Amino acid sequence: MRTGWALAATVAATVAASAGCRSGASQAFAGSLAYQASATTRVPDAIHAPDASRGPTARGTVGVRAVAMGGGRLGPLVGVTLAGGASAPMGAHYDVALAPIGLGVRLPRTSFVGLALALIGAGGTGVDDAVALAGLLHGELDLGGRLRVLALARVGHALAIAPTLPSRMTELTVALRLGHRFEEFVPSSNGYYLGLTWSIAPEHEQAGLVIGHSLDAGR
Repeated sequence: MRTGWALAATVAATVAASAGCRSGASQAFAGSLAYQASATTRVPDAIHAPDASRGPTARGTVGVRAVAMGGGRLGPLVGVTLAGGASAPMGAHYDVALAPIGLGVRLPRTSFVGLALALIGAGGTGVDDAVALAGLLHGELDLGGRLRVLALARVGHALAIAPTLPSRMTELTVALRLGHRFEEFVPSSNGYYLGLTWSIAPEHEQAGLVIGHSLDAGR
């Protein structure tokens, strides 16, 4: 039942991306829905940085991400991410990203890769709230069988932030998913993934593990 609802949500999300296309290719779409948890800790070299005391030493994060594209081989891409969690020492953090403008490229089956412009709102205990403009690179590649590679990269530049904090930040996540394929309604697949994640900024560079579940569909 959970998979059925998730499939419906993924297909519904892709409608927005494909609605603007008027050609026959407008019937084509690809999209994914993922929910995940991550645990990161500060990279040892960053602990000794002059400004290391301003960043959290560890973070636990849960979130959901949806990405969809419409059209044929090339088409518009949109995405949204909602995430939040706890950080050590005692505190909390959040991250909301909306990517309304992007371009995606279809790959075999439900695979796709895309580049988008995202607006991010983020903050937390000990770190001032910020609004950032970021470039978002999202890719999903079906390796055949039950394996799929998931990759996400964000490079952001803050538009409104405290002057004492850095204005640039880079994030990278790479994961391998083990799942199942379905052909009953549209080509789709789902499964659990495990990977590595990095968050790089001058005073709080962190790295850790990410685990989650994702569903993809395409036509």
